[in-house]
Amino acid sequence: MTELVACCILIIVLMFSGVPVAYSFLCGSLFYLLISHQSLGAVVTTSFNAVNSYAFLTIPLFILAGRLMIATTIALRLVMLAEVLLRYIKGGMASAIVLAAAFFGTITGSDIATATAVGSIMFPRMIKCGWAKPYIGSVLAVAAPIGFMIPPNTNAIMYATVSSASVPALFLSTIIPGIIWVILIMVINRLSYHKYYHPENADDSIKKENELREASNIPRTIEIKNSMVTAIPAIVMPVIILGGIYSGVFTATEAGGIGCLYAIICGIILRASSWKSTWNCFTETSKDLGVILLIAATSAVFNRILLLAQMPSKISHAFLSVTNQPNIIILFIALIFLIAGCFLSPPVIIFVITPLLLPTARMIGMGDVQFGVILMVAIGIGLVTPPVAGNLFISARMAKINIAEMIPSLMPYLFFASIPMLILVCYVPILSTWLPGLFGYN
Repeated sequence: MTELVACCILIIVLMFSGVPVAYSFLCGSLFYLLISHQSLGAVVTTSFNAVNSYAFLTIPLFILAGRLMIATTIALRLVMLAEVLLRYIKGGMASAIVLAAAFFGTITGSDIATATAVGSIMFPRMIKCGWAKPYIGSVLAVAAPIGFMIPPNTNAIMYATVSSASVPALFLSTIIPGIIWVILIMVINRLSYHKYYHPENADDSIKKENELREASNIPRTIEIKNSMVTAIPAIVMPVIILGGIYSGVFTATEAGGIGCLYAIICGIILRASSWKSTWNCFTETSKDLGVILLIAATSAVFNRILLLAQMPSKISHAFLSVTNQPNIIILFIALIFLIAGCFLSPPVIIFVITPLLLPTARMIGMGDVQFGVILMVAIGIGLVTPPVAGNLFISARMAKINIAEMIPSLMPYLFFASIPMLILVCYVPILSTWLPGLFGYN
């Protein structure tokens, strides 16, 4: 046990020293094997077997499909559609960020891609309309996780590799929680936007645009119809992918490949892509995949050490020694995920923390699907909770402000949308299991 503690301390020290996560786990694991005089022979085979999974092929395909849709600017039409749909309600532009994030979730499955794409369009326009930068950044940061709550979901695919849950079931399980999360964020925006929106400070170009729109007297239904027609190429993609998966025409992995092919064909037909932009999509996807695979491979060695030390069963016994009430154990699990999300990236939480807690969840009768949804929501909250807070950093960089400026406007969304969402998926399992059960994924 002393060797294992030393191994964990070394990993933590290396990570906080700025050493990449994958190398931190590898160094810590090798250190443990050396000081405990164990063979290093299993390191290579354990790492290889961890990534030698058919499900891993799905991850780069969906990432690539989303990047291709963004590069061709087809997906960006979804943002304009969201704005048109919500233009005439109070606080509609901020709510449009949330709706656009949900739209983007159907083609990217990534919070980072969602935040970058939606923010690049909405930030400049909302600032010109008189919105406060910190508030825009806060809404974008809390809305970005919707990008992986609405399927396809790359985090769900990674989770499927460490659990027995099926990818289609996981895709379905996050839809209802994702929709509820969208509604909660929109409600809070409706109640608080007036403190951060000052139309009298709008640019003259925006005022003139509004005057021309009012003078044109174009019916709202015509505006929505035109925006929907423009966005058809992006709307069709998730219909093809998800429709194909749940009709049994093709698997999730094949759906990713078909999504890539569809995005390339759309770019060619609409002349909205170039060879350079397409090549950049492939190279960026390769980099993303490299990071995920390296973390998966090195964390697998560390997980093997934990399994040999019987850590999952010891954790289960530790929970039971405190209480045998399932509701309290669920709360402990959620808190562990929340705390881990403040310091660790999603792949690390999925590949390292999940195998330790999953046996405990199964012991109290929780299904792998519900556990996965709790994990997804907790990861989403962690992405906007310092010190790591990847989405906060992206939003702050795009708005060219300090993260501290965003905290006051961020708090209501954390305490009245994100945390309640986590409580709901913890204690109302039907939100996660009803859709998968409806489609026969028990």
